[in-house]
Amino acid sequence: MAASLVAPATARGDGIMLVSAGAFWMGRDDGPAEERPRHRVFVTDFWIERHKVTNAEFADFLNAQGIVSPERERRYDEDDAHARIHLIRLGTPPHPKDGQPVRWIADRGHERSPAVVVSWFGARDFCRWRGGRLPTEAEWEKSARGDYGVEDCSSGRGSGRPRSSRRTLIVTTMAESRSSARDAW
Repeated sequence: MAASLVAPATARGDGIMLVSAGAFWMGRDDGPAEERPRHRVFVTDFWIERHKVTNAEFADFLNAQGIVSPERERRYDEDDAHARIHLIRLGTPPHPKDGQPVRWIADRGHERSPAVVVSWFGARDFCRWRGGRLPTEAEWEKSARGDYGVEDCSSGRGSGRPRSSRRTLIVTTMAESRSSARDAW
């Protein structure tokens, strides 16, 4: 997911930042077909969380709301090899008894990593649960580009420098950009 949450205008706090209204170049001329052509877009002010949603935060949501959306769609794919949130039965591992309470838990050491393999329904419902909404494509791209205006905001080049770790980084480990957003990619 590495979802972003657009918070209600009344929300304030360290985790929320205002992205000011303005025009920016969206898309790419040399990118995939769905990103072409590069074009000018204007967005109004909006509030967005500074950081990606963590596995621990998404596990809390699953514990509160369940894995199936009102439309009967799965919110999370726990069977995916990249999944870092799993359903456990509270009891005596490794063979708990049926009927014992169950709970979604982020894998040890991955609590602060960005939540991945989240469906669109899961991302939407998480945002609603937190009192916000998903950003539009234009809002997300404007917040991801920040003040850099980089051409490719999908490759971790938010500061204009490529990242070479080739792994998912713990949320808040990347430097803050001039727009105060972190971890946007």
